[in-house]
Amino acid sequence: MKGTKRFFTLLLFPLFPVAVGLTSGCSAPIGGLLHGGSALAVDYIRAAPIRILYDQRHWFKPEKDVEVFVVLGGVEDPNPIDIDKLQFKIIDDPGLNTEMEIVVIDNEEGLPLLNKGVKTVVVSYEGMETRYPIVVGEPGTSGFVNQDGSGTGIEFIWN
Repeated sequence: MKGTKRFFTLLLFPLFPVAVGLTSGCSAPIGGLLHGGSALAVDYIRAAPIRILYDQRHWFKPEKDVEVFVVLGGVEDPNPIDIDKLQFKIIDDPGLNTEMEIVVIDNEEGLPLLNKGVKTVVVSYEGMETRYPIVVGEPGTSGFVNQDGSGTGIEFIWN
């Protein structure tokens, strides 16, 4: 019995590298995550907002205001999804009884933000969705700060 165990160990040990070499050629290369019909399924999408503060009556323009990435097999693709393949909608007053969904028809032109308050941007891609909040304030609240610290903005006072 002892000799049989040694024989199988000696037989299997050299075959293991051959089996690994034959099966490793079947997987898709990491650089080709979105190319050539990869067998990997998209885990989820992630929105990376570029802008989250808006003045009332300014425009939400998805093409300039957000980038969306896919995560495949636990690895985020460094290239954002083409903006024309994404669908956007804005939920006005999320969580309230007056909640209203507004669909963005043109991702380049965008949608005017007419009402003040917190909004939720919903991004959809191939049956998946992700969300992030934006804030629409009084005109002049989404300005930029100069190098000397002056400029418009939102001030938080904690009580």
